[in-house]
Amino acid sequence: MSLAADLRTAIDQAVIHQGGPRGAGLEAPRLVQAAEGGVSDTRLPEVAETLSLTTAEPDSIATFYSLIFRRPVGQTEILLCDGASCWMNGTEAVRHALQDGSGITNCHALISWSVRGKSTEHLVDLSHVPHPG
Repeated sequence: MSLAADLRTAIDQAVIHQGGPRGAGLEAPRLVQAAEGGVSDTRLPEVAETLSLTTAEPDSIATFYSLIFRRPVGQTEILLCDGASCWMNGTEAVRHALQDGSGITNCHALISWSVRGKSTEHLVDLSHVPHPG
């Protein structure tokens, strides 16, 4: 399966807006993620081809940035810092409260709730990200 035509067009527009293929190197994976919920290993060569870059270039960007997800994520992504300063300030208590109250694991959970008699389900992911402070 290849990139959808509208996604290729959006990437081409990013190249123009960002001043070239390398400038669009971050925007292209973000566009793929917005359209597909994540940036899979099969999409990276297609992104590289669209940008006329090597596969290693968008791969290094997608690997470096913690907000580019290399797997599909839920409708809601909870980013929980796991850095030393956050840990010292109680991030473990927050993680336990999230997991105990909702059933979310380190991966994801399907949460169900009812508002005014209407039930809904929502896929939620909990991801650990580093915080530089």
